[in-house]
Amino acid sequence: MRTTPRAIFITATDTGVGKTLVAAMLAGEWRRAGLDVGVVKPFGTEGVRVAGVRGLVSPDALILHEAAGRPADSLRAVSPQCFRAPLAPEIAARIEGKRVDVAAALRAVRAVVRCHEITLIEGCGGLWVPLTPRVAILDVIKRLDASVLVIARSALGTLNHTVLTVDRLRSEGMRVLGVVLNRVAGGALSLAEKTNPKILRCRLDVPVWGPLAFVRSLAGRPLAPADVRHLPRCETTAREILERLASPASGR
Repeated sequence: MRTTPRAIFITATDTGVGKTLVAAMLAGEWRRAGLDVGVVKPFGTEGVRVAGVRGLVSPDALILHEAAGRPADSLRAVSPQCFRAPLAPEIAARIEGKRVDVAAALRAVRAVVRCHEITLIEGCGGLWVPLTPRVAILDVIKRLDASVLVIARSALGTLNHTVLTVDRLRSEGMRVLGVVLNRVAGGALSLAEKTNPKILRCRLDVPVWGPLAFVRSLAGRPLAPADVRHLPRCETTAREILERLASPASGR
């Protein structure tokens, strides 16, 4: 029997911290555990052409779709709004003489969420990335009323951005499941990477997972759909996020 649909919005402290990578790892873990996983990237940039799909498709959406086991949702449903320029969606759309249709994207997200046991919704950049002159990613999270998972870089400089992001989400009444620290460089853990998790756990009242293993094979190039089969496992993190999601008292 299908459970009540659950949605997790994946946001970040910045761009380039690994939202898509972490979301793909989680989608893979939950799919292997037998869950029906949906994915959606409602606002994408750096769009590409895909045979049989009208308009541009987000490369991140292609990766998530692959990681979730290619669910029945069309690529247009998984990537409902996408533009070419590698900029904030509001600016990328303006360059093309278009505008971001927030209402249409929200309808697309809700349609995907209704069809799956759990759905990962990946944002773009951080909370204040603009979609229109008056709407930012934070506003979309509030309208969807989804639980939120924050992805942050593990290295030096993450403390301020991470605490500010979680504090703002909590002040807006959002349910924060926790923070995932992701390594964006290889080599031995730096002193900051060794100490940041403990400091954040002391400052925040949400779980802090990681740092996740650096994906060495992807160094210097973007993640591609074919890479998802080689991603490292994160069973413990995936299980604990689900446990927290299932707990009605957690995350507020």
